[in-house]
Amino acid sequence: MRRESLEPVFEELRKLSPEELPRFIADLEELRVAALARLYSPPPPQMPDEWLDLEAARAKLGGTISRDFMYRNQEKLGAKHMGRRLLFSSRALERYLNLG
Repeated sequence: MRRESLEPVFEELRKLSPEELPRFIADLEELRVAALARLYSPPPPQMPDEWLDLEAARAKLGGTISRDFMYRNQEKLGAKHMGRRLLFSSRALERYLNLG
């Protein structure tokens, strides 16, 4: 959040009467505590990545993606070579689907 986005809050502060300030300060404290809780909470556990062969990766992407597309975009799709096999990261495929 940028300082500019807080400008309406500062405008509202200037309009408050002295009697309204304690409630305003309490609301700010609630925001501060919520931000600190997010800052110090542990990240959510991640599921282990699953490595998919070409056909399973194509199926995860809807089955209509060509093999040629998969090979040409393997870096973008989170693929790596394991020996002679090309495997795709299921997490990377999820990110790709969510971006599109």
